[in-house]
Amino acid sequence: MALFENGTETLRWNGNKLRGQVMFFKHNSYDKALNYLGLIFGYANKNYNDYDANVYYTDGSASFTNTFSGMKEKQVEFMLNSGLMSIGKYLGADFSFAIGASYNMFDKQSAGIYFNEPDTYYLDDDFFNKRQKNYFMVQLAMRFSFGLCLGGKR
Repeated sequence: MALFENGTETLRWNGNKLRGQVMFFKHNSYDKALNYLGLIFGYANKNYNDYDANVYYTDGSASFTNTFSGMKEKQVEFMLNSGLMSIGKYLGADFSFAIGASYNMFDKQSAGIYFNEPDTYYLDDDFFNKRQKNYFMVQLAMRFSFGLCLGGKR
C-alpha cells in the first residue's frame, strides 16, 4: 500500500490488517431495507519497506543519505457505523457511513539513532519529521457494496 512519496521514492508497507464488525439491526425499518448500527474494530501491523532520507548534523557540518529499514507501526481502530441494507430475492446492496478514531504506535527505535540523538542529527524528510511515536487519528469511511444474495427467505 502506497503511503508517502518524497518525490523520488514511494514508501509502502506490508503486513496484516484485520477488521471486524458487529451490527445491530432495527426491525420494522422499511419494506425491503434494514437500518443498522454497528461497531467496527480493527488492527493493523505495518512493516515499512526500506526508505532513503537525508540526514544533517544540526551544526551544519555535513550531511548524508541513510537507508532506514525495519520500521514498524501498529494501529488499533474503533468506529461507529450506521447503514442501510437492502436485500432482494437475488441481489442486495449495503450503504454505510462510519466515524471513529485510530491509535497508531510508530516504532521510532527501528529507524535508528537519529531519533535518539535529536540534538546531533536532523532529518530532512516529512515522513519522519511529522510522525509522532504514538498518536490518535480521526477516521471517516463511506462504503457501498452490491452483490448476490444466496440463502433462504429473509
